[in-house]
Amino acid sequence: MIAVVAAVSGFQVNGWNVVRARFQQQALHWSRQNNYTSEVMSNLSQFVWLFFGAVILLQFIGRRGIILVSSGGATLLGALLMLSKQPEEAIISFAMFQGLSSLSQPLFNSIISLAAPPGQQGVLQTCLELMNTLAGSLGPVCFGAIYEALDPTAPGVGQWRMELYIAYTVLFSITTLLLTLSLIRQVEDVEDGKRRKKSEIER
Repeated sequence: MIAVVAAVSGFQVNGWNVVRARFQQQALHWSRQNNYTSEVMSNLSQFVWLFFGAVILLQFIGRRGIILVSSGGATLLGALLMLSKQPEEAIISFAMFQGLSSLSQPLFNSIISLAAPPGQQGVLQTCLELMNTLAGSLGPVCFGAIYEALDPTAPGVGQWRMELYIAYTVLFSITTLLLTLSLIRQVEDVEDGKRRKKSEIER
């Protein structure tokens, strides 16, 4: 299950970055200054959400809640970027939701540490990096070909092409969310079993 989540995530993230970059260049006439500003705002957003927002959210909604909110943030970010008409709109979207969409990654790393015994964590990390690399290398090729065939910025195309990308973003976010929540449930079941077994031994 961990390998599936890592592969799907790597395929999506790397592929979607290709779509986003091409859309920014063609539809928003993205400049070097726009790129610099968006990077600064994205890093600032990640700092605020990871160091402050995560602590607060974890106390009130727990791990599942954070993953749900983070998936929602990633969905909103993807949709708002594709709906942007000006570079400033995209930069504001990065500032608001880039950090929120990144909250699930530290939790996923903690799940990995719980899913494998201490002696096998290195092997698991290596396998996950391999899966992520392989899937991540396929993502840009597939997404690039799809974007060439369904370019939403081409003259005279219908609005349905833009809506198709937004619908895909929503669908993928839901799929990843369900896989991650299922993984959390499996890890928690294993942890509960270990605690019960330890409790029985102590008796």
